Amino acid sequence: MQIVFHIGAHYTDEDLLLKSLLQNTKTLSKHDILVPKPDSYRGVLRDTLVSLRGKQATEEMQDVVLDTILGDAEGDRIVFSYESFICGAPQIFHEGKYYGKMGMKAQWLRNLFPDFEVEFCIGLRDPATHIPTMFHRHQGENDFTAWRQRIDMNSLSWKRVLVELGQAVPDAPITAWCNEDTPLIWPEVLQSVCDHPLELKLKGDDALLKSIMSAEGMTRMQTYMESHPPRSVQQRRRIVTAFLDKFALEEEMEDEIDLPGWSAKIMDILSARYEQDIDAIASMPNVRAILP
Repeated sequence: MQIVFHIGAHYTDEDLLLKSLLQNTKTLSKHDILVPKPDSYRGVLRDTLVSLRGKQATEEMQDVVLDTILGDAEGDRIVFSYESFICGAPQIFHEGKYYGKMGMKAQWLRNLFPDFEVEFCIGLRDPATHIPTMFHRHQGENDFTAWRQRIDMNSLSWKRVLVELGQAVPDAPITAWCNEDTPLIWPEVLQSVCDHPLELKLKGDDALLKSIMSAEGMTRMQTYMESHPPRSVQQRRRIVTAFLDKFALEEEMEDEIDLPGWSAKIMDILSARYEQDIDAIASMPNVRAILP
């Protein structure tokens, strides 16, 4: 059996991946792919992680955990999705370091199922917009300058985070993608997480586009694709890009950031580093990068 942990990151797809897959549980189960409801596993896995504290689960414990979550359901691949598998949002900057708990907690997750194949999937996000979003979502914080001073700005590297992830779980394949690219690659993200047959079309594979494109644009694009079915992933992406250029909802595509000291210069520097990180991540031998 294969166990897939979709570990976020925070403030990327906002559980849209899980919601999309839950629309397709019957279809996926026919291909031995199980997508349990989150309330059936998040508490169980959390409690088991706490009790083990990094130790490997016994065969009996693994069986009990899976029986508790799945009941009578049977399959070859299980998808668990939770942005707080590694840490809760307030702990993203543990000791000031961007996802400083990644290596340790990933190893803990791997050791939940030592007798099974395990994979990790993660959506990445440009720190230039990720940091302001974290601040706005972090309850109890109202002084951005003071909050930012507790962050090691040199740690804002997804390359470092994924290197630490890979070192912690060397036998586990990693799939990564950029949140900024998801409008173009969403069907490929869903397929990669589930590993379902390429020809299988899932409900909700256009959910993300619906949130950023006008209703008129979606209708026109769907009509166009019905009469001109894309012959490849690349052609579909070109069609989507063309319709987004004309029908994208500007308020959904742009992040308005107005925080003291968070200048355009800082954002440009972080975005440039982010692009360099993605290039490096795409070359990592244990990482599959889904790029447009």
